[in-house]
Amino acid sequence: MNRRKGFTLIELLVVISIIALLIALLLPALARAKQLADSIVCLSNVRQLGLAENMFANEHKGLVQPITDSGIMQYTETPDTDHTMFAYRYTTYNPATGTYSPAAGAPILKDWASALVPYLGGQENQTFMNFGVNGSGEKVFLCPSDPTLNDPYPGYQLFNNVEVTNNSQPTPSGYPSPYFQGYYPISYGVNADIAGLVYNGGGGACNPGADYLVAAGSTAKAGLTNPLACKLGGVDAPASTLLFADCGVRPNPGGNDVGGNMLNFCDALYYTTFFDTGAPQVASGNVNPCSLQAIADTPWIRDRIPLAPDVLPLPVGDSGGNNMGWVRHGTTINVAFCDGHAAAVSTSDFPSVFVSPYSGR
Repeated sequence: MNRRKGFTLIELLVVISIIALLIALLLPALARAKQLADSIVCLSNVRQLGLAENMFANEHKGLVQPITDSGIMQYTETPDTDHTMFAYRYTTYNPATGTYSPAAGAPILKDWASALVPYLGGQENQTFMNFGVNGSGEKVFLCPSDPTLNDPYPGYQLFNNVEVTNNSQPTPSGYPSPYFQGYYPISYGVNADIAGLVYNGGGGACNPGADYLVAAGSTAKAGLTNPLACKLGGVDAPASTLLFADCGVRPNPGGNDVGGNMLNFCDALYYTTFFDTGAPQVASGNVNPCSLQAIADTPWIRDRIPLAPDVLPLPVGDSGGNNMGWVRHGTTINVAFCDGHAAAVSTSDFPSVFVSPYSGR
């Protein structure tokens, strides 16, 4: 009776070597495929946010939700005393009990993300953290390639008008009190040059003690002016002007990235041309101060763009920056524009993407 001859040791080693080689060849391709899939999901997310904001504006007199702190609205040119222009909440959240109770005093502005929830399939009384089936709706605010998703406290700082305050989070090293107010699960920043209200007498109203001015035109000589006070229809070039985009870098290294004005912070969810005409590259006339390139060339506002340090080098003066520049999509970020379309924007296209709404002046 003949017995079937088994594999020799050499044959087994050859087979194992071939399998190992195939794995080595396939893994990078699989990783690239996953990166591409994540980028497509992220692009879909920002497109949904842009469309939701446009729907919000259609129902709110052409206005987007303000980033301005609700407590200082009364000092702005748009106090909205009858509470018809923007979205408000009428409850407050108690983190100790996990319950909501009627708000004391006047209604409070919703944060910009929660204001979009009804236009993303949620309900008026839901926030960006709890809408959808078992809270699944919040995924539209998260980039799958955002490295903070693996952190116990994913996301970045939202600051104003947030219903659930994350005061229980440990303060990261490098943060002087009281500038850290908690990270929230959002990966995208909103255009503060559009969504900021204006104080009576001038100046952008962000939060108490945090005024700001933005690029007033396509050259540094145009100077600075007030933000657009939420008037989406007033944007000069809506098809080229950023409304939402990949935003936020952690950890915050200190230096230019933390201080009295939250619009400086690299872990804050806002894009702005905040005093960028003072940056050398912008002031020299080499860069359009309204552009995303101007932000990339301005030390105090550039680090929020999630690109690797070899793509967007750290500005001089930042300390502890070894972990900065958490790249998400290689040399691109995903952007939703004011006209409702979205696109992956490479660093070479930064000069033609605008953040200030006054690019036509």
